[in-house]
Amino acid sequence: MFIGRMNDLVRIYQPVACAITALIPGEVEVVVHDLTTGLVALVENARTPRTAGDPSMIDLDALEQDIATGSMIGPYTKFDTDGAKMKSVSALIMDIDKTPMALLCINLRVGAFDAASAILAQLTSIPDTTGQQPRSLIKNDWREDVNAMLHGALAKRKTSLAGCKKPDRIAILTAFDEAGIFDIRGSSDYVASVLNISRASVYELLRLARATIDNNPPKTDN
Repeated sequence: MFIGRMNDLVRIYQPVACAITALIPGEVEVVVHDLTTGLVALVENARTPRTAGDPSMIDLDALEQDIATGSMIGPYTKFDTDGAKMKSVSALIMDIDKTPMALLCINLRVGAFDAASAILAQLTSIPDTTGQQPRSLIKNDWREDVNAMLHGALAKRKTSLAGCKKPDRIAILTAFDEAGIFDIRGSSDYVASVLNISRASVYELLRLARATIDNNPPKTDN
């Protein structure tokens, strides 16, 4: 009976385990514990010496406390046999009568992601000593002003260039207009290319932006 139960767990969950480990090859281990036998039913992409049929060594009383508020445990931290940190999560599997029958554990090695994150942080960080813009290159380049204002406007509106909608573009063009960008020869072509719209669209949106300002003049103190 126990062997039949374990075979059922393997038959049902091995495709699931294979799918999970295929998503991030070499970095994910999936283990299914049979709670009725206290044995490991399945190990996919094993990161430890344990194999199917080994004792699970799960404390059922402690497990009951861990799952008291739900059927999932974690995420929590574990460590691989080489000392590498792992991010783990466990899901309780119950039968039709809601009796616990198995525990599905997914262990993700995060060392590679930590290393990638550190590299990205180094690539994107700009130390204060080197982050100052060279005046010789940007002092007279109004295009740099456009780029900087665009960055600020997108951040303020919490959007991206790809996610810009009509009100966002109008707000951006208003900022450009107030800074006198459109007084510069050829600026409309550059702004159109930056916003990925036609020059005719720039003029139409600019007309709407100016009309909005004209209809809502700034208040003055009496």
